[in-house]
This record gives sequence, C-alpha cells and structure tokens, in this order.
Amino acid sequence: MRLRFVLPLLGLLLGLAVPATAQTTGQLSGTIRDAQTGDPIIGASVLVEGTTQGASTNLDGEYRIIGVRPGTYALVASYIGYAQTRVEGVRVNVDLTTTTDFSLTSETLQTEEVVVTANADLVRRDLTSSEFRVTSESIENLPVQEVGDILRSQAGITGEGGSINIRGGRAKEVAYFVDGVRVTDAYDGSVSVQIENEGIEELQIIAGTYNAEYGQANSGIINVVTKDPGSTFEGNVEVFSGSYLVGGEGGADALRGRNTDAYPLLAGLPYLDVDPYSYLDTNPAQYVNAQASLSGPIVANRFGFFALGRYFRNDGWLYGATLYNPDGTPGDSSLVPMNAFEKVSGQATLKLRVNDTMNLSLTTLASVAMGDGGSDYFSFRRNPGGIRSYRDEGLTANLQFTHTLSNRAFYTLNASTFYKRNTTAAFDTIEEYDNNTFLLQTPEFVPTAFDAMGVPTDSTAVLTGPGRFLRGGVDLGRFQRETRNASFKGDFTWQALSQHLVKTGLEVRLDDIFLENYALILGDDGTLQIPGPNTNQYQIIDGVRPLTISAYVQDKAEYDSFVINAGLRFDYFDSNGQVPVDPEEPNVFNPQKRINRFNDLDGDGVISDAEAVDTNATTLEQRQAYFFEDATPKVQISPRLGVAYPITSQGVIHFSYGYFFQIPTYEFLFQNPGYRIGTTSGNYGPYGNADLDPQRTIMYEIGLQQGVGEDFLLDVTGFYRDIEDWVSVSFPIRATAPGV
Repeated sequence: MRLRFVLPLLGLLLGLAVPATAQTTGQLSGTIRDAQTGDPIIGASVLVEGTTQGASTNLDGEYRIIGVRPGTYALVASYIGYAQTRVEGVRVNVDLTTTTDFSLTSETLQTEEVVVTANADLVRRDLTSSEFRVTSESIENLPVQEVGDILRSQAGITGEGGSINIRGGRAKEVAYFVDGVRVTDAYDGSVSVQIENEGIEELQIIAGTYNAEYGQANSGIINVVTKDPGSTFEGNVEVFSGSYLVGGEGGADALRGRNTDAYPLLAGLPYLDVDPYSYLDTNPAQYVNAQASLSGPIVANRFGFFALGRYFRNDGWLYGATLYNPDGTPGDSSLVPMNAFEKVSGQATLKLRVNDTMNLSLTTLASVAMGDGGSDYFSFRRNPGGIRSYRDEGLTANLQFTHTLSNRAFYTLNASTFYKRNTTAAFDTIEEYDNNTFLLQTPEFVPTAFDAMGVPTDSTAVLTGPGRFLRGGVDLGRFQRETRNASFKGDFTWQALSQHLVKTGLEVRLDDIFLENYALILGDDGTLQIPGPNTNQYQIIDGVRPLTISAYVQDKAEYDSFVINAGLRFDYFDSNGQVPVDPEEPNVFNPQKRINRFNDLDGDGVISDAEAVDTNATTLEQRQAYFFEDATPKVQISPRLGVAYPITSQGVIHFSYGYFFQIPTYEFLFQNPGYRIGTTSGNYGPYGNADLDPQRTIMYEIGLQQGVGEDFLLDVTGFYRDIEDWVSVSFPIRATAPGV
C-alpha cells in the first residue's frame, strides 16, 4: 500500500524537481558603465578571479553570476577599448546577491589596470527574513573556540553546553546543515558530528521564517559552508593549555570528610567556610587544545585538498575521593576526576575540477568524544571507580557533483551518509564487571584487615539508605544507540529571467536506528547477566527505518523597488513503525485479557472457561500478528513568502510568512520500545508513539534594517509563532491489570 502511494508521488516530484545545491552558494550582479558618459557597456565581461565563473553584460549593461561559493573574491571587468578594472574584497554570502558596479575608463585616458577595494554592504536589500552570518574572517577574530559559542553570541539565540535555542523554541526544533546537506541526528535532534570553527567558510543562522529549500525545523536553521581547497599551500597550527584557578584551602578535606576539627563549625556543620573546589591545584595542563589545518593544490588548478584536525582534553573540575573501592573495601583516598572529557575531531575535503563546467568534491567530518558520565555523580562521589563512562562517535560524508549548464543555470547532486553512535557503560564487555554484585547483594560488613593467611581480622559496617554516598559497587546500566542515514539530494538553480532566480530540489532520506538499554541483573547462578529480551528490564529498537521525502520550488524575484522570495515545499514522512491496536493491552509479551491469552476456538469473541486452559494458550507469534498496526504516513504542503522593500538607500523593511513542518525526534516515536508494561500497580512510561502527528508552526515576521552612517546598523525584528501538535505526555491510560 505504501509503495503504491510513494512511487508515483516520487516520480511526480522527480519530474518537478530537476536534479542539483542551493544552500551553499550566492550570486553576483551589477552594472558596467562608461566612466565618462555613464552609458551601459554591452558585451563587457566579468570574471571571478581564481575560478572559471563569469558572465557578460546584456543590453542594459547588467551582468549576473550565479552559483558562487561563499568567500572573498576579486572581480575583473574588461572590454575592448577600455582599461581593465579589478575590484578586490568582494564578499559573497549564501543565498544572497552581492552587487558590484563597474565604471570602465577608455584606454586613451587610462592605460594601466584600475584596482578598487569593495566595501561590504551595510544593509542587505534582498534579505527577506531575520538571519545572521559569520564569515571565516570574523571567526578568526572572535575569542571563541566552539561553534556553539559563536551561535550564542547572536541575538535571539540562547542555550547551554551543546543545546541551542532559537527565539524561545526547543533545542530539538533547530536543523543543522553542512554544505547543503542535513546533518541533524533525527533520533534526538542533535548535530551528528563535531564541526570545528577553523573549517568553516561561512556560518548562516536563520532565526525564523526560512525559505522553502529548508525543512524539518520549527525554530531555525544552522547552515555551515565548509572551506574549499586553496590555490596555494597554506596552513595553521594552534596550541593552548590552561587551568582552573580556585583559591582557598580545605576542599580536599571536605571531599574526604576528614579533619573536621581543623575548621570552624556553624550549626554543627563543618567546611561551611571552605571553597568546595579548592582541591583543584593550578595545573597548566588541566585542559589542552591542539589544532592544525593544511590546504593546497595536489594538481594545480585541477585537484586540491583541505584537511583539519583537533585534539581537546579537559581533566574536569568535579573530583571524587576513593574512600571505597567498587568491592566495598577501603580505598586509598586518592582524588579522581569524575567529569573528564577528551575529544578528537577532523575534517577533510577533496575537490576535483573535471573541466570548466563540472566539479566533484568529497567532504568528510569525523569526531570521537569520550569521558565520564551517565551515572549519579553524588552517589559515587566516594566510590568514583564505579561510575559509567561514555563514548560518542560521529562520521558524515558528502559526495557532491556540480554541473554548470550555462552562466544562467547549474545543478548539484549530493549523495551523503552519516553515522552516529553513543555508548554508556562502566566497562566495554560484560566479563569486565567481574561479577560485581555489590549493588544487588549489598553485604552488611566488608573486611578491612587480613592476617598473613588472608583471613579477615577486622571489618566495617556498610551503611545504606537514601541520601548517602555509595560505599561500593559499579553502575550496572548499559546503553548503546546508533543512527545511520543515507540521503540523496538534487537541486537545480536557473536564472529564468534577469529578475527571477528559480530553485527547485528533491531529497530522499532513509534512517536506520538501533538502541539497546538495560541494567545487568543477578542470575540464578549468582553472576551478572543481561535481562531476557522479552522482559521489562530490556529495551531494544532494531530494524526500524523511517523514510523522508521532500521537494521544493523557490523563486527569488529582484526588482529595483522590492525583492520577493516565494516558495512551496512538500514533505512526506513514514516512520515505518507500529502502535498498539488496543492501548489498554499493549504488552504482547505478557497479555492480561483472556481474549489475548487464549485462542477463541468457537469464534464468538468470548473466551469460555473451557477455552481458558494452558493447552489452548496463544503463542507470542500469534499475538504479534494482530497486536500492532502500522503508523500512517504524514504529508504537508508548506507555502513560504518573504518580501523586502527598500524605503531609503540605507533602510529596508521586510515581511515574511510561512508554514513549517517538523517530525518529532525518534526518541519520542520509539521511546520504551515494545510497550513492556508491568502488572504491578503503579505508573509506567512514558512510551513512544510512532504515529505522532508532525509539529506544525505558522510564523509571521516583520523587520527593519536601518543604516546609521557608514559603520552602524539598527536591525529590529518582531515575530509571531502559532504552534500546534507540540510533543508532550498524554493523560494516563488505564490498563487491563488493576491499578496499572
């Protein structure tokens, strides 16, 4: 049924959206005139230095060059009988038009090349929504090391750690793109791989009503364009280290709970005048950062590379004292970091210029981060050897082919994939737990001294109860999650008329998610074991492959008096998941209703006493055939409109409006898989819903850009959001079992 629906639809979209990318390029335009008469020059040529891109002027002396990657360029204008003119420092931005006009001087008056330095536009007349842009030059001058620090320095953006919130929206409502390809992990809404500042050519933040070429975001878009290989060899090396500076004394004693008599008491409590982190010594290598990049040609003007690597380590600021070992015996009281962090990341690009009209590039980003986490730090503060550690791995690769059909049209094809894996466990393998059952079979006493024969001669009581530090044990929880993605995307850009730039595109994405979550239990033989696969203690998601199809058409109309961005977007999503047919009886492994526990032999819909016998019990395979039904596909058509209206040479008003569609993250669709609801009275859940409605937002925005002099810009924007189907927890459902 689904294929019969999707395949004709896909064929229709392929017909509408000619394959190739829009989110990684901008365009150049302007007029070439005679410097003496002011008349337009017909047929003059403009070239983008260092590339094969260029254009000739039309009957009105106008030129337009589309598909230019962001960066700073020199433009060269020439015409027979006129001196060549070169304008340096022309900045091209993603999705925007940079206007550069030329005045050519007759060779009879000027024989040498004319060199002019371009000034950056203070007011962007074609900006139809609120956005921020940070170029590679600006990033070099910013006193920040992480992309998140750049984002949080922009108006309307907040967040802590790796979380980014735009205009008060949820962190999961932001979509991340790298070189026009979405790299958002659909499971939890995070970015799938670490992006380093040094590898960014331009960072674009759209805080609201974005064009139809972007989708699956209700708050905003983070679009990164990576650096291209350079025409000459250049590199950069940066190394720094640092330390926490904490004054005072007594932190180590407070952590160990010792020498209370050495500190004044207040209401019977010690250490109240002690900085709790004063155990941190000044250590120049407490955290270390090392980064290097190199770019250059492999074959001149044909084949080049860009490579970047970074290592970062932070020993952390939260320490524990080893007063107890995981087996409950006394420890050596050493201080051990409990939130240490280490990361290795890299970026590499290979770019081949096949000929003057075709380019092929491969860009990969990879990162591995590891550290302490996933456990209750407080509980293990005096037994730090028992906490879990985590490891996050990410890899994304994008193969991009760009073909310039003419100076008015080009297309881009992308085949991309990403892989993200998160694991959290105290040890890599089950065997390494060495049958540590302290938390499951806590002894009353542990030996503290032994004679020469190894016989205990002294012991100490093990105190337990709420609010106490654990005096032994290892966190037995184990978690593993993987997201794999394959994406195919095509965008076509066409300067249909001198004022109309038309973009259209199609994308097909297939995700594959895996999750396994459990805590080790005590087996009948007294060893630690993995819970049974059909028990409430074991969770697994495997073989779930959601499908996403999207298409768009966008027209950017630029006139002297106004600019319009109008577009239409189509989104289709199928979770390929299942939901319970009977929400009161969702646990297929342990049904409670008679009709599900036994076979209805006479087909009357009622299980009689004669049928309710063990020999007539249903099997798991029988119940799985009817317990669940497929989730329904979700479809939306989203119109988008943006208008920019210049009111003065230094002032522009913009208005934008649009419908926005976002599928909830997969953790909400597939949380607590299997609906393993217990039979003991109490509350269970929440459980995921693979048939959740998409989150929809209607946004309106109006804003003003007003230049003040040559160096200051006033930018004021007001917005309105109408949100529906935001994900939340439903009212409790009363199950069949009493009190559940």
